Amino acid sequence: MKIDGHEIVVTPSSFQNAMALKRAIAKALLDQGVDLGLGSINVNTKDILKTDLSDDTIESLLSLVLSVGTSEQVIDALFACATSAIFKTSKDTFKIDRDFFELENREYFYPIMIEIAKVNISPFFKKMGSWFENLQGILPSTQK
Repeated sequence: MKIDGHEIVVTPSSFQNAMALKRAIAKALLDQGVDLGLGSINVNTKDILKTDLSDDTIESLLSLVLSVGTSEQVIDALFACATSAIFKTSKDTFKIDRDFFELENREYFYPIMIEIAKVNISPFFKKMGSWFENLQGILPSTQK
């Protein structure tokens, strides 16, 4: 994955760390009572960027990201899974840790953490049905 021309490389964490992340995200969603109301949305997986999402759905998705992203357990689990993630610039390579996000890199927090979650959680759902298989083909992979 690239952000602003910088490469982010995420490798899957240990099974234990990935399970802890999955549990923390599930708990955060349950604790917040998040209801995305996505049942009526018809997502065209071949052209997902043109999918018509209502303002209510966009608000629900934002609520989901913020509710999960504010959970200390989720944040701790994400950083545990980030131990081998790196951020490459043309001059340097940086480990993804809490210090990385001090001031100048805070804008990268959500894109990087979403990628870390995707790499570590999506393998649990690979055999869960065609929707997840189609989703795997749409999203760019940063696993190395």
